[in-house]
Amino acid sequence: MQDQIVSQFQPFSALSNGDLYGLLRLRSQVFVVEQQINYQDLDGQDMTAHHLMLKAPENVMVAYCRILPPGSACPETKIGRVVVDRTWRGRGIARELMRQALSWCHELYPGVAIRISAQKHLMGFYAQHGFQVCTGDYIEEGILHVGMICSAADRSADRKIRLRIRYLGHSAYLVTTPKRCLLFDYGSKPDRSATGGLSAGIFNADELPDLPLYCFASHRHQDHYSPELHRAMAKRPGANFILGLDEEPDCAATEIAPDQTTLAWPHRIFQLDDLTVCCSGSTDSGVSFMVRAPEAAMYHGGDLAVWDEQDFYQRVYREEIDWLVQTGCRPDLAMLPVSTSDGYQEEPLLSGLRYCLTKMKPTAVLPMHGADHEHLYRRFADLVGNYNQGDILVPTAAGDLFFL
Repeated sequence: MQDQIVSQFQPFSALSNGDLYGLLRLRSQVFVVEQQINYQDLDGQDMTAHHLMLKAPENVMVAYCRILPPGSACPETKIGRVVVDRTWRGRGIARELMRQALSWCHELYPGVAIRISAQKHLMGFYAQHGFQVCTGDYIEEGILHVGMICSAADRSADRKIRLRIRYLGHSAYLVTTPKRCLLFDYGSKPDRSATGGLSAGIFNADELPDLPLYCFASHRHQDHYSPELHRAMAKRPGANFILGLDEEPDCAATEIAPDQTTLAWPHRIFQLDDLTVCCSGSTDSGVSFMVRAPEAAMYHGGDLAVWDEQDFYQRVYREEIDWLVQTGCRPDLAMLPVSTSDGYQEEPLLSGLRYCLTKMKPTAVLPMHGADHEHLYRRFADLVGNYNQGDILVPTAAGDLFFL
């Protein structure tokens, strides 16, 4: 059952309209309708909180809580607004929610104890997660409560997050799994600061965990490929560089590829360590990548999109999406180009995205190809969200971090 649940953890600024509506609806459903509490739910603290959401298939929110930083509601970190949809109770969802919430508290605010205002009949449940009573009984909103506190011992290993996804601007994403790091389409453009780190949207290999690194470049356009990065990865132990081409190369082209480089071309399927990589063609240049790892599958669209209303784009796009679907891989994560580099997002492009989502059925989607036009990511989510059965995660700026 837990394999059906997707975990999403975000600050308020990164919540989509759908997620905000979903969490408020679930809170209202449990606290107002079910428990008949007459209170002001919107207390002004949601905007400073991080929000943990557990979702079932078809984007159904089944459990939720928020995490308030130390000093906002009390000296400790505080977990609040803990709710589980009544139709999902008795299946271990609440335990999973609390395990993940505690883990995030310790990661965000290490060394800080955690407080919860527990309804008294749930004391036993919270005690199983390390909470101890720290106050006498009190009435809150007409219900008997007790204050409980959990020590600052780190429990980050309890969390079951498979993917950490960092948006690095335009079409660049860094995906970290428990077994590897995968960098997609980190180009020379857009211009980036010479200093900074991942949190600022700048790739810095020194910040990575000690895991194998796979760098993918769908083609050689400047906004998808960096020669400097390519040369650096050729010298880095444990790194692999995968470069997309328009067609299968001849022997001479293969021989001049830098060390640790794998060349990819349309409709090539190959094995790289324990990865299976399927490469489609493109409506522009190079390839798109469907990468299947033992722990997760992910798709990066490169420049495969319906860029114009001409029949060529629609026809080739559908042919390539159909070919990818026929490989039999449904991605956990799909990174899709949703706008032109100069900020256009017209109906042919959106029509192609609807087709992709309907056919590919990714568990989660991250938009891309919109450097300096990230507002179009939200527009994409609003316009095509009904065509996707999973989550659409919306970056607002380079450096944004997401979890699955």
